[in-house]
Order: sequence, then C-alpha cells, then structure tokens
Amino acid sequence: MKGLKLAITLVVLGTSFYSAKADAQNFQNQLVVQVSALQEKPQIRDSQLKPANTSGNSSSVETQLSQGYDLLKKDDYEGAIGAFNKVLQTERNNESATYAYFGRGIAYLSTEKYEAAKSDFDQVIALDAKFAHAYFFRAASQYKLGDKEAAVLDLNQAVSLFTEQGETELAKKAQDMIENIQTS
Repeated sequence: MKGLKLAITLVVLGTSFYSAKADAQNFQNQLVVQVSALQEKPQIRDSQLKPANTSGNSSSVETQLSQGYDLLKKDDYEGAIGAFNKVLQTERNNESATYAYFGRGIAYLSTEKYEAAKSDFDQVIALDAKFAHAYFFRAASQYKLGDKEAAVLDLNQAVSLFTEQGETELAKKAQDMIENIQTS
C-alpha cells in the first residue's frame, strides 16, 4: 500500500512538471489532459515518500530522492537528474532505485530526451512490473519516438494494471489515450 501511495504521489508530481513542458499537440497534449485528474488527489506527507533502503545509507538516499523531486518541482531537470544519479550510484535493485529511475525518467521526458526517458521507464518496469504509471509514461516516450504501436501496447498494460489496482479512473484515461492514438 505504501508503495502504491508513493507511486501515485510521484506521478502527481511528475505530471505537474511534465505538463509544463507538454506540446499543445498530439500525444503530449492528450497526456496532460488525461492525467490532470491526478492532481486532484490528496497529497501524501513527505514522511510517506521514503522508500525502503537496503544499502545502509538510507538518510543519504532519502535526502537525494527528496532533493530530486524538489528540483523537479522547480523545473530544474538537470539538477534533478544529478540528484537521481547520486541515488543510482549506490542503489540498483530496490525500491529506492525504482523511484530514482522513475523521477529521472520524468526529468528526461520533460527535457525531450525520449530515448533516455524510455530507458529509465524500462528500468522501473524491470524492477517493478506492476508499476502502472511507468507504462503510462513510457507510452509517452514511445509515442514521441514515433512508435505508436509500442505506445498502445504500454497503454494497454497500464489499463490492465490500473484496473487490477482499483484505479478505474486512471484505467479509463489510459484507454482514452489508446483511442486517441488509434484515431490520429
């Protein structure tokens, strides 16, 4: 449950940063419109944004994760990437790494580094195959890279996972995105 709350909060943060950079056209515009309802969800306290750490240096990792997300809020994407890189120097295969890759993926997506964003969302999915938001945002990367088919596949997976996790509103939004891609 804590991991799901963290994922939702991170996506709320990520979508608010991402929306500032979104194009007024095609998939990015639709992505912003479709996920705007996420911003209406109640915010989770910072104390709940502390993923488990297995390397023994949790305060440093937590500080770097918090700093990375704070920098995203300020649209300092390069600074956020640097903070997430510091986490990934010590964290590789745990929850902290998952959220570092996710945050860095949002930063890359916001700076139009779509290959790098896709790679980070790939890592999130490799670490946590049920991280529905990673499929959703990887779909944006896929679309911007010109691979509509892969974007639809990722959105279908997001629909399935959101539904499984009881997030019917998000599942509907992902389904709407599929329809928008297929008719574009």
